[in-house]
Amino acid sequence: MTIKKWYAAALLLMVSTPGVAAQGPSPVAGRWEGAVSVPSIELAVVVDLDTTKDGTWIGDIDIPQQQARDVPLSGITVAAGSVTFEIPLGPATARFEGKVSEDGNTMTGTMSQGGAGYPFTLKRTGKAAVVVAAKSVELPARFVGRWEGTLNTPAGSVRLVFLLGNTDGAGRGTVDSPDQGMSGLLLSDIVVTGDSLSARLRVAAAAFTGKLGEDGKTITGEWAQGGLTLPLVLKKLP
Repeated sequence: MTIKKWYAAALLLMVSTPGVAAQGPSPVAGRWEGAVSVPSIELAVVVDLDTTKDGTWIGDIDIPQQQARDVPLSGITVAAGSVTFEIPLGPATARFEGKVSEDGNTMTGTMSQGGAGYPFTLKRTGKAAVVVAAKSVELPARFVGRWEGTLNTPAGSVRLVFLLGNTDGAGRGTVDSPDQGMSGLLLSDIVVTGDSLSARLRVAAAAFTGKLGEDGKTITGEWAQGGLTLPLVLKKLP
């Protein structure tokens, strides 16, 4: 699938961060597999939900048809058999609201996005296996800032804006796609070696690698996604 097609399918994809504190042991913890019924397709999903030692809910989602794996979930709340989690994509933010059956083996509900709702059904298939991204090292000052570039794909051009910075002593980054109305897509696995930077965008099964120019104003590299590797030059914004 081309990059352009992935963006067209953004309605079906979601990103997010850790949820709110859990209220003790819950039958909701586990691996849930099923599908969201969207127009013309049953979108297969695998959702892992669990709690940390301090009782905070964490989770991630796989979307095999989009080659998206271990995409972190956020806004997770669990109360009296009701479950919610959402994936912020700017105006395309998606929200799951579901109910767990009395036997604890089925979760049914609605995924809401863009003013529309899509039913989903998930079945419990085992224990949760949430993948928590490793903490990225603090980014050198020369990489911190807003960077913009354009991907020239076989299906057309797509603008991307990277926001790179540090939070609590760790590197953090997001990607916006202004042409697609999406923002705040979370980067993970950010690594800096000398003047080279790499990062993953799990929600799109994509990765970027690039090298900072001598003037400190460009990062020249490649964007890999869906079997394609395309050149991408990021220019630092004022």
